[in-house]
Amino acid sequence: MDHLEFWRWIHVLLFVFWLGADVGVFVCGSWMRRESLSDEQRLVLLQASAVVDLWPRFSAALMLPVGLMLAQAWNPQLPASWIVIGWIVALAWLALTLLGMRYFDQPLGAKLRQITNLFLIGLAIACFWGGASWLQSAEMPFAWLATKLLLYGVVCLLAIGIDLAFRPVLGGFALLSVEARRVEANRLIRSGMNRTLIVVGMLYAVLIAASVLGIAKPF
Repeated sequence: MDHLEFWRWIHVLLFVFWLGADVGVFVCGSWMRRESLSDEQRLVLLQASAVVDLWPRFSAALMLPVGLMLAQAWNPQLPASWIVIGWIVALAWLALTLLGMRYFDQPLGAKLRQITNLFLIGLAIACFWGGASWLQSAEMPFAWLATKLLLYGVVCLLAIGIDLAFRPVLGGFALLSVEARRVEANRLIRSGMNRTLIVVGMLYAVLIAASVLGIAKPF
């Protein structure tokens, strides 16, 4: 297995863990809306989805530097600094994810989620700038690679969209124990999950488009 084959294998593994685990989160989210389940069962589904969701988050973060490793194999003129920056960004994203999970139910957790979203906005802007630069550069003859970087920026924005759409769900679960507000709690859970699943569906579409570009290399 040479250098290119190794990183291609890692790239495929990350895609499998990303999309495969996300399907598990999707299923748990769909079942969380069911008012026929007990509160305990729905809470277990919420907790399970949070744990399973770590795999897509890890994969999303690591996909950037791994993708840049592959990009350098296709275009040796790609500066090594891009790859170094990619690994630094990935490690920072992973750290924010782990810390956010550790302090999820504390005020620090809410602050970390805000920092993560600002981080992802900056990363999305960087990806859009980098992708546009590649498209205009004669040193990057593979437009499909530039398009994949642009799509990664879209993924960053969709990750923020998922976080924002899911917040009412957490508020709904906090109200489930209050009998007088149970109807409101179920409404928040149902509407929040519906919006979240729509954004997740958009994420699936972007991931599939990126995978097709990587296989077909149409331009």
